[in-house]
Amino acid sequence: KVGAGGVVGLNALKASAPDGYTFALTPASSIVTAPRIFKEVPYDIDKDFLPVAFLGKTPIVIAVRKDSPFKTFGDLLKASREAKEPLAIGTTSVNSLPHLLAVIAGEKAKGKFLPVPFKTSPQGITAVLGGDVAAMVDGAPSFEGMVRSGDLRLLASFSDKRLASNAALPIVVEDAAGVAASG
Repeated sequence: KVGAGGVVGLNALKASAPDGYTFALTPASSIVTAPRIFKEVPYDIDKDFLPVAFLGKTPIVIAVRKDSPFKTFGDLLKASREAKEPLAIGTTSVNSLPHLLAVIAGEKAKGKFLPVPFKTSPQGITAVLGGDVAAMVDGAPSFEGMVRSGDLRLLASFSDKRLASNAALPIVVEDAAGVAASG
């Protein structure tokens, strides 16, 4: 079940019979950020669930259309500082990790970003391609096909160090100190 950054799904898991066959595969946002952002969540992550496995980390990246004037994350920040209105930056869901990273990166680097949350990654990507938002922050796999086709370009990763799979891709901390995370 989707909704509220994973809170709806975890609440459904909590309400299900503890039969050993019902599992949740959930992003970091429902475990780490939701309990700290919302006044209340209907579960206690430490008492109501038993972690079974850690499956991996997904790099969070920021992407732009291929013809974007922004060649680097620094270019995007500079433009946001000089603009009269904040630059619209697409993210997935309100209070998701990509949403929070866009907000924090803008604040730390004194940029002006207006996060525009979309229900799904494809909706956000469509908005980037259509020029409705300047860029989008999401997990790297969401952009893979469009980057491969040349329709999107990655500006930077929010990882704490350059990615082994793409060492040429800069990291956000090079322009916005203290902003690093992966999902």
